[in-house]
Amino acid sequence: MNKKNKDGEKEFDWYSYMIQLEHLTGNNVPDEYRADVISYLKLTKQIVQPLLECDIPEEFEAAPVYRP
Repeated sequence: MNKKNKDGEKEFDWYSYMIQLEHLTGNNVPDEYRADVISYLKLTKQIVQPLLECDIPEEFEAAPVYRP
């Protein structure tokens, strides 16, 4: 899903990613919404990126257990 930009660097192919998501989920994005969906996917990546770069210790409990 990577293509090369004008500088020869790899660039993520968001359109192909969206098509694959359509096949995986069984949904179809109408043509008039495709650009908006791709913009949303890019925004989601920007929001999540700092979380993906964060090191979480193995002993970290993702969901604390309530004990009265």
